[in-house]
Amino acid sequence: MPFITKSDLKYSYAWPDNTSDHKHHQRHTSQTPDTTVLDCNNGHDVLEFINRFIMIHEIQYHESARKIENLLKEHLPENTQSHKDVMAWLVKNWNKFD
Repeated sequence: MPFITKSDLKYSYAWPDNTSDHKHHQRHTSQTPDTTVLDCNNGHDVLEFINRFIMIHEIQYHESARKIENLLKEHLPENTQSHKDVMAWLVKNWNKFD
């Protein structure tokens, strides 16, 4: 069960139909970050990324999920795009932003 859902997100996103995209679903079920590009304008990508980050880092507070979303939308450098790089950037910069 996801930690946060679509209704928990603060920002506006595109919600393309991804129900037939098996590869999309597979890449988000692994706990190992990969080189797939995170589309921060795609609600499915952002929601699944946040829930995956929360699971990997054992986060238990909704405020932290909101912080992740804010960091993705407002502070993530444009050249940081892969799931692996975005996760590393979040960990490195977590305490720089409140």
